[in-house]
Amino acid sequence: MTSAWSSVSSDARSPMESKVLQWLQQTPFVLAHGDAVEIIPQFPVGDYLRQLDPTYQHPAWRVDFLVTVQTVRGALQIVIEYDGFEFHFRRDKPVHVGNHERYLVEADVERQLTLESYGYRFLRINRFNLGNDPVQTLSDRLYRLIEVAGTEIRSAAVDQVIEQVQGLESKEKKVCSRCGQIRSQEEFFDPDLRAGAGGVGRICMPCKVS
Repeated sequence: MTSAWSSVSSDARSPMESKVLQWLQQTPFVLAHGDAVEIIPQFPVGDYLRQLDPTYQHPAWRVDFLVTVQTVRGALQIVIEYDGFEFHFRRDKPVHVGNHERYLVEADVERQLTLESYGYRFLRINRFNLGNDPVQTLSDRLYRLIEVAGTEIRSAAVDQVIEQVQGLESKEKKVCSRCGQIRSQEEFFDPDLRAGAGGVGRICMPCKVS
């Protein structure tokens, strides 16, 4: 695992995101976890998911930060988004510290729900919820996400998506070029290929025998 410091680049797209990056680097959470934390600004999560999931039909989203934390239960991936007031809240509503979560623009809510369905955790920050000490606030919220992740029960659908993504990354699974389904490598073994010697083809056997 790359250390938190060497994995951080300087390509945050705005002065505010650069400031958030500095806050993250200074958090007790990141300092305590060291090499177990990787921070990637402007992560192209849409392109990444499209490579792994042939059914992905959503935009080529980028997220402000992807924070990967190695835990005893495996890698936990946290999306951190800074919501600037001008672009991320409904401007026709009286938005304030007590109601801001209700007035996020619909596109942001849709994106969060979609990425959460792929197993990502979300940490949204803005001028309403950072408090007087942004560094400590970020640290506390990261610790809370780790705590919740260690106790919650994931849905079967999320577990299936995570299993498929891990299988594609490890080459234990592949996508059938005919039906588009993600299947184990064994389901692609065709004994008739290679002049009867057998081999792994591009089309799964359930498609070939149907």
